[in-house]
Amino acid sequence: MPGNVRCVRFVARLAALIMAGGMSAALAAEPYVGLWAKDPKDCASKTVPPLTKVDEGGAYWGEFYCPSATFTPDGASWIVHVDCQDPMAGPSDDDPSFDYRFSVIDDKLHWDPVGEGTGTVLQRCPG
Repeated sequence: MPGNVRCVRFVARLAALIMAGGMSAALAAEPYVGLWAKDPKDCASKTVPPLTKVDEGGAYWGEFYCPSATFTPDGASWIVHVDCQDPMAGPSDDDPSFDYRFSVIDDKLHWDPVGEGTGTVLQRCPG
């Protein structure tokens, strides 16, 4: 009987470790998620603008409110399609959409318009 108890305890611990490992991997945010700034001094404001905010489903910067974004992995970067809208008026047929390439290198977000060359490099705000 004591051997069975040890076996059951071992299996229970192993299952808990496997589940904990799987959960932490599932909860890990993509590297582009966070608050970003052209000037790290702006990070203290914690607001958009002057900051750029990127989350799992949208991007917000300057005058742009883009609550819908898709992120498609492309090697070491992502192709990002954002659908934007006027935050005061809500969605309309005239809302703009944009495509960008995001790369994160050394806690810097390289935010480049697709097909238009180099864009902006932003520094990650602490968190």
